[in-house]
Amino acid sequence: MVKLFNTCLIIIGCLIPCFHKAQKVYHKRLTDSILKQTPDSSQRVHFVGFDSVVYRNHINYILQFYPTLKYRKITIKAVNASSPLAARPTFWSIFKRAEKRDYLILVSKKTETMIDSILLHKLSLNSQVGVLSHEMSHIYDFSTSHIFHFVFLVFNHASRKKMNAFEYSTDKLTIEQGLGYPLLSWSKEVLDKLKIENWKGVKGYESFKRSSEERYMKPETIQHFINDFPIYQQMSYR
Repeated sequence: MVKLFNTCLIIIGCLIPCFHKAQKVYHKRLTDSILKQTPDSSQRVHFVGFDSVVYRNHINYILQFYPTLKYRKITIKAVNASSPLAARPTFWSIFKRAEKRDYLILVSKKTETMIDSILLHKLSLNSQVGVLSHEMSHIYDFSTSHIFHFVFLVFNHASRKKMNAFEYSTDKLTIEQGLGYPLLSWSKEVLDKLKIENWKGVKGYESFKRSSEERYMKPETIQHFINDFPIYQQMSYR
């Protein structure tokens, strides 16, 4: 019996390196070629108003980290809006069970001059994946929420403090899912493009700065969570 047990230990010891080698590798910096290698998981994702080829690989990569969302209907729609991106359930689906809801990600093509530089199509590839990951985290949150969550969220829009906490927690969820590195890229790029010295004196900038202050995690905060969260040690990043 002891001999059989020792034999089993030897076999397991031989298999462990194989499992380790088979571990999926994720990337700190993404390229088009890396994204193209991602299996297509976005059959239920529809694009309206722009070429789906541009962003479908982005979505395929992101959905690896949100496997339950592969079965949700998500429409990514190009609009002209003041906010660069926004995610929400469609109105009537709010009243459906969570697993039956449909979702929208609204992507602005044109906005106010002061934040025009951070529209999705003007960001680097890694930052595009980062901000789309943030919006996908909103949908992930909505997909498990009761209707009363949306009622409270409507009222919370009147409170800057509560909306700051809401967006901050969404950034944290994005990092928890394993997408901290693209989010870090987005945070750095946005801060760089919206430097005060670049925009000081432009009408509306001070108001925008106050409304977004501390709403999203700063790069050093994101890096702190990446260093602390076990998922970044358990998963293989290179």
